[in-house]
Amino acid sequence: MPLWPYISDAITHATGVRFRAHRHRKVSGGCINRAYIFKGNAKTYLIKPNTANRIGMFQVETTGLLELSRAQAIRTPPYAI
Repeated sequence: MPLWPYISDAITHATGVRFRAHRHRKVSGGCINRAYIFKGNAKTYLIKPNTANRIGMFQVETTGLLELSRAQAIRTPPYAI
């Protein structure tokens, strides 16, 4: 079974707002992870799937994005899941 329904469910769980992707597409730009844009319910999410043992990498990335946001150095996502 494709992962897309599970990703939509994870977004719903994380945001508290029911989300169903109407479209998704692969995007480029990273060298470590695959990345996808998910669109649905008038929202857009960047999804970077990986295995659970990589959670530390995502936590460090989130910390970095928060620091960049505080410094207003570049535009960053409003929050990370």
